[in-house]
Amino acid sequence: MIRSSKSFVAGVSNHRDRTPRARMAVLPMLGILLFFSGCVRNVYEIDMSLNEGRVERRFSGASKAKSESREKRLSPAEEARIAAAYGVDVRHEDGKSVVTGIFDGKLPVDVGGAGYLHHYNSPMGTLSVYLERFRGSDDLAARIDRMTEAVSRLVELAQSWVRAEGRDPEIVARVEAYLAEHAQHDLKNFGLLVLTLHAALEFNEFNDKGDAEKFWAEAVARVAQYAVERGYIDFSDVPKIVRLNRADPESHLQWLRELLAKRLETDENGILRAFPALANQRRLEASVLRLASEDELKEVLSDCVTIRLAAFDRVTVRFRLLQRPLAFNGNWLDDGTAEWTAGLDAPGEPPIHLLPVQLFAAWIAPEESYQKQLFGRLMLDGQNLADYVLWYLSLSEHESHQWDVFLDATKPSDTFLVRLNAFRFSAQSDAPGEQKSNLLVEPKRLFKAAMKADSD
Repeated sequence: MIRSSKSFVAGVSNHRDRTPRARMAVLPMLGILLFFSGCVRNVYEIDMSLNEGRVERRFSGASKAKSESREKRLSPAEEARIAAAYGVDVRHEDGKSVVTGIFDGKLPVDVGGAGYLHHYNSPMGTLSVYLERFRGSDDLAARIDRMTEAVSRLVELAQSWVRAEGRDPEIVARVEAYLAEHAQHDLKNFGLLVLTLHAALEFNEFNDKGDAEKFWAEAVARVAQYAVERGYIDFSDVPKIVRLNRADPESHLQWLRELLAKRLETDENGILRAFPALANQRRLEASVLRLASEDELKEVLSDCVTIRLAAFDRVTVRFRLLQRPLAFNGNWLDDGTAEWTAGLDAPGEPPIHLLPVQLFAAWIAPEESYQKQLFGRLMLDGQNLADYVLWYLSLSEHESHQWDVFLDATKPSDTFLVRLNAFRFSAQSDAPGEQKSNLLVEPKRLFKAAMKADSD
């Protein structure tokens, strides 16, 4: 296991607040579970390089459990799926499942997801873009809909439990009023707060331990602020909540009865008279399971406010590019390789990530011989060349032909900027008159910047 499990169970109402809402209590199922768990099951490595504009891709996968010292090859079903994606049989090397292929444009679905490599070509150079998503879903609307439906179901189960197990009509009425008027709205807000913290976690890069500790301290503060401000707990409850991490289930239940007694302005005997199922853990579990199966409860709680922060599977991707990309979200190695490492959602398990694992890189390859033929040196490279390539590809067929003729006539001895300032697209251009002159703003900017950099 990567990390141990922790859970936080929220009570309700500041006892100094005498409003009906604040005096209401939340049943054990109205809580938030933060799971820090998971065993690495499959480990994948993908190595890529360019081969005449196409991608040579080597996939290696192995299954590994904590209890096992050695990796072993993937399951026959997964090997068959990967073989179909590559169009060749999987071979075995050092106990791993290995396959290699060459691809143009769309990459194979080996680990799961979708990947692409696209080249923007021009005579001056090529801009290449690599994008790949691994598993997961970027359908946030569906995620929020699922959370909303789960919250509604959770509140419905809580209402059913109160009606079935409640014995004191006055207390039952007060709890039912809270569930009907506030529980669903507050739980939705709590779920969205947790999703927001999850997003912040995924997009934060912690450079040292202090950064990580600062993030978690603020996350706990935000959750505590929400709970205290809305009367779910007060500061006197915190020491007892901390103690729960070391307590057995019956002690958890004892604390819950005390909390309910304080919030409902009665004593523990009054709570037991109102809800006899809270007498012990066995009776409570039995009463809840009469309303829903264990699997349904797990799914509902997970969809409400559960985050799984530890990955089951892991992937490492290496792309040999020789020169550092203009933009990418990985690490750059000294041997000219971009590298990414990420934990992955496991198929059939609740999602780990709020968004899928996303890899990207963009790099430029100048046509040095062509540029030196025209200018006597490498004129455009890096971001300037990337901007030029996209501008060039925005031209119509007529415009690009005129530009090619103009550029091909350039000689190193020319005063290029003078010729560029005198150049005009002909009346054959597809652009209206005003846009014709605007078309030249970008190349003038790029070439002037390149020449200024040389003179500085």
